[in-house]
Amino acid sequence: MGGTSVISSSSGGMITTTIGGRTYTAQIPLASSISTQSSTFTNNNGQLEERVAVTINGDTTVYSTINGQTTVTDGQGNPRPDGGPFHVGAQQRFTQRRF
Repeated sequence: MGGTSVISSSSGGMITTTIGGRTYTAQIPLASSISTQSSTFTNNNGQLEERVAVTINGDTTVYSTINGQTTVTDGQGNPRPDGGPFHVGAQQRFTQRRF
């Protein structure tokens, strides 16, 4: 697991963290309150799980990675289709079709 870094300037800031082995960066508003927590553990199904929780201005997003697949939820466990501040999994996916 990697660490989390925050860089701020007079116009805003950036937060960078590693989720599921990939590095993500997000812009954050100026004067933001930021908290991060990460852990790796064996879950109830016996799978190794990496969990990264990021709270920005009271809004929590949890990134859980199991077998290379990351799911994104809010602090109550509800799915976040926008992928949270790092937009993990929110990018449009394309399916290759044969004609």
